[in-house]
Amino acid sequence: MADPIATGDGDGKRLGEFELRVRAPEGLLFTGPVVALRVPSVDGHLGVLATHAPMLAARRCGIMQVLHPTGEREVMAVGDGFAEVTRKGVSLVVHFLDFPRGIDRQRAHLAMGRALARLRRETEEEGLDLVRAEAALCRSIARLSVCGCGCVMCHEAKAVPRRG
Repeated sequence: MADPIATGDGDGKRLGEFELRVRAPEGLLFTGPVVALRVPSVDGHLGVLATHAPMLAARRCGIMQVLHPTGEREVMAVGDGFAEVTRKGVSLVVHFLDFPRGIDRQRAHLAMGRALARLRRETEEEGLDLVRAEAALCRSIARLSVCGCGCVMCHEAKAVPRRG
């Protein structure tokens, strides 16, 4: 499948629009018309255009890419959740949604360091701590990636093997 964010560039055709709604525990975080969407899913990435078939999908933490009707491309850090695609649009239910301008790089680096330290510890108590550390690492990587951080720590963190 072609990357929906790259579709329509230079071919003279206008892509159809659909409504994107993103909700998190604190409420509605984003709503508006878009022409293309790419979000991380448990099976890779989910690309959506206006003609996409209805579906439900489990999503994972990562980078969400949006192509606005104006041609502007936007990236956001997005948490785990679900996606519902209908004929009218897409609804995402997520744990968080962060725009690059609202991300505190220093705080994200500190969180990444703590998560990496927990993952590197050899302990018998893996269970919940391991799952929480992996989730914290994913959040940190997503946030720093949309900010354009390319430091050594970020590159090393991306190489850490994770379950699922």
